[in-house]
Amino acid sequence: MCSTRVLKSLVAFVAAAVMVCSYSAATFAQSADQSQEAKMRVLQERIDALTKDLKAMQTEQAKTTKSVATVDKAWNTFIKGFFGTLDVSIDETTKGMSDMVAYH
Repeated sequence: MCSTRVLKSLVAFVAAAVMVCSYSAATFAQSADQSQEAKMRVLQERIDALTKDLKAMQTEQAKTTKSVATVDKAWNTFIKGFFGTLDVSIDETTKGMSDMVAYH
């Protein structure tokens, strides 16, 4: 029925297919591990950069807090000289409402 030539070709084809499939699976597994390591490295670098930015922002906030405290202290010292509140208001009637009288 089947000649030996066809059987040899079929066996050679199956052997080649097994070799290709087993080789590529190992390669895919290794590249997946390497890509996971690369992703972890990139994420760690991002975390480090964000940590550095956070420390810089905290330092800047501390400086701002100190300067605001100094300004508040100066304002409080200045305002202690007054006994009441400072109120400056100008009363003027506009837009044709000059004859109106407020009743209580």
